[in-house]
Amino acid sequence: MSDTTSQVHEGPRGSDVVLEVGTTRSWDVAVGLGAAVLLVFHMHASRDFWFVFDDWSLILRGDSIGDLFEPHNGHLSTLIILVFRVQSLLFGLDSYFVIRLFGAVSLVAIPTFLYVVARRTLPPPLAVLLALPFVMPANIDLFPTAMNHYAAAAFAILLAGSLQRDDRRSDGFVALWLSLSLLSAGGGVAAGVAAGVHTLCRRPGLRRWVAVVVPGLTWLLWWSTQSSADTSEESLDFADIARGVWASFEFIGMRTLIGGLLVAAGLVVLLVLRGRHGLRAAASSIAWTTAAVVWWSALHYSRGSGLQADLSEVFRYQVVGAVFLVLAILPARPG
Repeated sequence: MSDTTSQVHEGPRGSDVVLEVGTTRSWDVAVGLGAAVLLVFHMHASRDFWFVFDDWSLILRGDSIGDLFEPHNGHLSTLIILVFRVQSLLFGLDSYFVIRLFGAVSLVAIPTFLYVVARRTLPPPLAVLLALPFVMPANIDLFPTAMNHYAAAAFAILLAGSLQRDDRRSDGFVALWLSLSLLSAGGGVAAGVAAGVHTLCRRPGLRRWVAVVVPGLTWLLWWSTQSSADTSEESLDFADIARGVWASFEFIGMRTLIGGLLVAAGLVVLLVLRGRHGLRAAASSIAWTTAAVVWWSALHYSRGSGLQADLSEVFRYQVVGAVFLVLAILPARPG
């Protein structure tokens, strides 16, 4: 794809004016500027936010190495605890700036990273279209207490991009992004399942297996020793899981029934078409569709009995599931 496609038009008094239109670079600049504007908007919109709900417990966390790995609402949230620790050390309770900034950056990172990963295999306008539902959706949850889920989803997007490449450098990034996603929230677990399924389907070299298995086994070790004291469990209900997956489809479809149906039908068609070319061709679609199902299943298993609200209506949970489904839609890189 060329970065310098341009058209020449005759300007005033016969002068030639070179006008670059439709180039990848111009789209990149526009998306970058849009992300900056969105970040400023989120920071402005959250200017009156203050410590609330889980903030009061998190601001006291991180005073020891061991405490960084204690569960928070059933999640391994080391990265978020570190953010609150920085807030505590720099400002204490005199400011909410660090927490607001990390929350806003996490939320803006989702559509930005989706665009960056999608445009590797799609024309920039289509990459923008896939990222658009995450820019300014209805019922948006700006409260920074949701930032652990946004961060996990953002790192999962970067993970998906690195999984598409088979080289030493990408293996390192797979391990990095997967680890950071796992250290953010439970969405990282679903991302880890996706990485495992993707690796099984593509059967890469030993380094890729190590990059996926080591973070995954490390999380399993943590879960087996730490999680039982901070989680509630209930039996799985297929209807609840289906409602959650549908809520993510509808989220991508701009919160409309017809949009959700079109996205769901499109993904089914893509799974069939890519599956006809073998597991390697369908690896990404299978992996991230699995991640969406695992995400909603794990939510209802670990959180269902602790919340009276319908989990499928919770904005931050919809975002994570929708990210996984968009990643399932993206075409794989050739090779």
